[in-house]
Amino acid sequence: GNNAMMSTRVPASPRTVAVINPAGSVLYGFSDDYRIIASADGRDTTMIFGRAWAPAPVSSGWRQAEVERMISRVGKRMPEALLRASFKESEIPNVFPAYDVISVDRGGNRWVSLPNPADTTTTLFDVFDSGGRYRGAVTMARVFPTYHPTVWGRDDFYVSLESEDGTPSIVRFHIDRGTHQP
Repeated sequence: GNNAMMSTRVPASPRTVAVINPAGSVLYGFSDDYRIIASADGRDTTMIFGRAWAPAPVSSGWRQAEVERMISRVGKRMPEALLRASFKESEIPNVFPAYDVISVDRGGNRWVSLPNPADTTTTLFDVFDSGGRYRGAVTMARVFPTYHPTVWGRDDFYVSLESEDGTPSIVRFHIDRGTHQP
């Protein structure tokens, strides 16, 4: 008959986040806490780094907007009543996770993107050097896509994006380091 199946992550839920470091190691963590583990082979721990963190609350308005966004995104392929029964506001956590994505540039700096529910036009990053020392915060004047292929260089990075009409493109972002070198 008319069977359909889909899978999606519950918005604002913590999850395992991992990245392969171009220098030949793995960085990973579970985003319910701000600790990231460096491993040489995936079975050892060579470093744990992070910073003090207080969870940001998830508002009722944000929950409602996320449910509506998910329904509108999938609504063309499935009946709305089924989607409303599946996407429940009550299943969205009360707090945001510590981080969303871990990336490593060619200089070994670790870029950790943070949830930024108060501003849907920018992305916040915490930057750590290759030794795990916190270098500072960076604001990107655009939303960094969580699940799009990204390639990091020393002074720039490239992201595979789509326009609103679905046209694929590759966008280059330059890293302006200002007077200090994160």
